[in-house]
Amino acid sequence: ACGHTTTKVGHVITFNKMFENTGGLFNMVKDRFPGTDNYCSGCAVEGPCGGQCHVTREVASNSAGERRQKLFSDMCNFYREITKALTVDYIRANVNFIDK
Repeated sequence: ACGHTTTKVGHVITFNKMFENTGGLFNMVKDRFPGTDNYCSGCAVEGPCGGQCHVTREVASNSAGERRQKLFSDMCNFYREITKALTVDYIRANVNFIDK
């Protein structure tokens, strides 16, 4: 999925198998579709966020109790706030286009 993750989604020898409906990459993407993760359900940025960066999830899953929840919550808040800031920035940059 990215060069920083330790999750295996396939192997170079069987490269095409990771895209099959039983493959690792296919399953990882499928599990991130909106409505498939109870933790993300109802979040304002659930679709575009895709359940956070996979590395964040790896780190959180290897953390204990409260630390796990805090890490995940902090990243959720970060994603929501950065999405809001980018949206406002985009609207401001395109206000002349919208007014026409």
